[in-house]
Amino acid sequence: NGLVNALLIIFALLVLGITGFSLYARASGESFPLGDVQYVIIQTGSMETKNEDNTYLYDNNLNNQIEALSLIGIEKVTNEDQLELYDIVAYYNDEGKMIVHRIVKIEVEDNQTLYTLRGDANTYSDPQEIDLTFSEIVGKYNGFQNFPLGISLNYLRSNIGIITLSLAILLIVIYNIF
Repeated sequence: NGLVNALLIIFALLVLGITGFSLYARASGESFPLGDVQYVIIQTGSMETKNEDNTYLYDNNLNNQIEALSLIGIEKVTNEDQLELYDIVAYYNDEGKMIVHRIVKIEVEDNQTLYTLRGDANTYSDPQEIDLTFSEIVGKYNGFQNFPLGISLNYLRSNIGIITLSLAILLIVIYNIF
């Protein structure tokens, strides 16, 4: 009986910790920072597949597509030398949503470097993705991608996920009382 109670307390603390993290992740928006890396759950399939019109993907053997609902890492970049053609980067669009797409063009105009981005699955760049400046780029994809963790965190950040965790804690407390 003592062992069962100890295990229930440990489980309750674990669920409470996960609930706290879920609430933190939800409050911090679409990304949450850990050190110099922001972790983002990719919500769309714009980087999931290769559009055959984007021949540069095939010509340059670019096979680092990102599955929708994956958790990925975005590292802050401190200077333009860190960005190269075909890197995957993040920026905020006009609606304040973080978009993660590939650099498909870099040009210099009036001593300013301008970047054009596009999702691998997209045929064209969105007008907001044309002529971005370095200051508009949030960071660069670091290669970390985890689909199961992304799905789990996406669920835990949702209303139903938070309700489920709260009910689990409530049931454990009720069980311990009775």
